Amino acid sequence: KTETLKKAMLKLIILLVLLICISVTCSSMENHMTRRRLKNDTNPFANYTVDFTPFVSLLIKVLSRDSLSDGGDCWKPSSSNFVRQGTVIISYTNVQLFPLISLRHRTLIESGNGICIEKVLITICLDKKCMLECDVHGVPNCVQLIMPTIPYVEFAGGVEYFYLTWLKYELSFLALDYANEVFYLDADVLLRKNPFEEVLFGRQANGKRIPGEYDVMYQRERGMKELGCGGSVNGGLLYFRNSTQMREKFIPAMLAQRVEIVNGKGRSDQEIMGDFVGLVRFCTLPVALFTGHCAGSRSQGRDIPDPAAVITYHTNCVTGLKAKVANIRSFLQQAGRVT
Repeated sequence: KTETLKKAMLKLIILLVLLICISVTCSSMENHMTRRRLKNDTNPFANYTVDFTPFVSLLIKVLSRDSLSDGGDCWKPSSSNFVRQGTVIISYTNVQLFPLISLRHRTLIESGNGICIEKVLITICLDKKCMLECDVHGVPNCVQLIMPTIPYVEFAGGVEYFYLTWLKYELSFLALDYANEVFYLDADVLLRKNPFEEVLFGRQANGKRIPGEYDVMYQRERGMKELGCGGSVNGGLLYFRNSTQMREKFIPAMLAQRVEIVNGKGRSDQEIMGDFVGLVRFCTLPVALFTGHCAGSRSQGRDIPDPAAVITYHTNCVTGLKAKVANIRSFLQQAGRVT
């Protein structure tokens, strides 16, 4: 009887070990299977909730710096590297797209403008490995969002992609609870200089520069010719200003479109945003300064008037990570700086 009991206990232990192993294996496979599973099941991002607490904590820290802290000349209006108080730049990525973030970081540092700009630039990581890359490459102000399921980042298509197109609005509008001005950049937007000074000015149809104070500004989808404040929206590069009109009209209108944007079954977030920019003061960003690969429909960025003057360069219309990195390096050669 004792021997029989020992055998029974041994079988039970083996069974429990097998169950634990299966559980661990399934858990480790979950993120790899997510993309395949999400294509067949109901969109899990429809009611997706994220803990933004780490982002808000870092945001408050970034915005609380003043001339008496480690900002130095960054906060002095007389300095060529002056960054206005109350401004913040946000961008999100995962470890797969981190080479674009690393390239942006090196470009800023080598330009001589990076130290000040990166004090207000927050990189939002969607996974732990991205945070490790921030440490390895010396990218400051990185923070990981706490997410119930880590979305697989793609450049286009898939329910994860549509959720992430929404995430930029959620992050930007949350930032406006604390900041005066917010710039949002896609991971494939190269940042070379301080973008905030240029948004103080807008353009009229005759090209005359006038004081701006626009509530919303965006990169125009295509074309190098200035068209006043018109043009289709490119959602990869957005500027938002904290104003009464923004809080009372634009933000509520966009928040009401969450389900449509996340489901991705109708119009894109860019098209939807285009419906509401008329609720506030809006304008396109100067196309010669905030430009990209598709600035000209067939130019591949070669008709940029003065590459050295460009503030942001967006590799929209370029497919694949390696191609995007190569395209940015090609542009930097045109601008006279190779990274």
